[in-house]
Amino acid sequence: AELLFVVLLLLLLLLPPREATMASVSIATAYLLWALFGFMGFHHLYLGRPNHALLWLVSGAGFGVGWLRDFFYMHTYAKQARNASEFVPPGEGVRPTGSWSQFLAAMMFIELFRSLFRYALPEQFAEGAWCGIPAAAVGTATAIYLVGNNGRVAGKFLPTLASALIGEFLSFAFPVYCGAFVHNYLPYVVFGYTRYWVKRRGKPSGCCKALSLHFLKGFFFLVLLLSCLWFNATISVDREDGTEETLKLRDHLKNIYKSPAVQEFLSTLGQLYVHVQHNGWQTLWDEFVKKLDMEGEARSYKALGLDESATPEDVKKAYRSLARKYHPDKCGELECEDKFREIQEAYETLKNIEEKGSTMSDTNDRRSNKANKDRSRRRRRKSKRTEDEL
Repeated sequence: AELLFVVLLLLLLLLPPREATMASVSIATAYLLWALFGFMGFHHLYLGRPNHALLWLVSGAGFGVGWLRDFFYMHTYAKQARNASEFVPPGEGVRPTGSWSQFLAAMMFIELFRSLFRYALPEQFAEGAWCGIPAAAVGTATAIYLVGNNGRVAGKFLPTLASALIGEFLSFAFPVYCGAFVHNYLPYVVFGYTRYWVKRRGKPSGCCKALSLHFLKGFFFLVLLLSCLWFNATISVDREDGTEETLKLRDHLKNIYKSPAVQEFLSTLGQLYVHVQHNGWQTLWDEFVKKLDMEGEARSYKALGLDESATPEDVKKAYRSLARKYHPDKCGELECEDKFREIQEAYETLKNIEEKGSTMSDTNDRRSNKANKDRSRRRRRKSKRTEDEL
């Protein structure tokens, strides 16, 4: 609850208020939102790009690739947002053009939305021509519209939808000659011919309204995903006789929930929750960092056949014994050289960690001694001043 409160407070502070103009956007704020909430598209909401933000919310910032790309294009987005009210579209003869990155993004989201809209229907309707094809066409047109309607360029939805319907029916009727080429590229080309320059309004939506609409749209796509899983998700199981059987996921959810793997996972989550309640997040984080073995200490102990409670003398003894055993001059096997090199690296790692610990201990002792001397000196001065006053 505290974390949720902090997040909401941060959003209320960072997203522009209703009275603000897009000229007041800050590139630093945009980068902060990108770093903290980039996978939900909050930085695009801040910069007045709601369609872009929705695509990022649905796909996890373009499956991570778009999130990295935004780091380099943030200045361009911020510049477009600041100059939205002063933007003057070119003449009527100059038509906006797309880019290769926009084309690739459109193709990716077409495949995603086309399947999402179509297979959200029950199986008997999704595979049929009169329900599945229109649903797939709506998904295709929606993907192209959301990708293309950002920044200073917009396009028309209805011509794109009509061309998507034509492409889907052609692909259904002539799968050998048409296929994906028609139902993907035809609506994208038509949308390109309907592009036009647009002058965005100077005032963005209020924070609460923008967030509400953003998550409402995201919830719609979540419902589509859950519907796809419920109606059409299947699992292939190999039988003992070598045959493969396809099972409906919804018919076996109860068995999956009671399976040992899921129960063990839920038990681990419960233990983790109890651990955090008693010890706090900092202890959990410290244990996680320790398990990462960033200095290679645990790996080095394992290479020498020791546990982490071994003394420096035990380390030296194990190193000498293993070095004699796996020395290339005495061991004729091929893997002895690699094993000998691994033993040497492990010993050097543990030796460096021990020397670093000794150095830090000596430094801390010197600091402690100096602090004690300073305190003693201050006490003597204070005592002397007291005697002089008396």
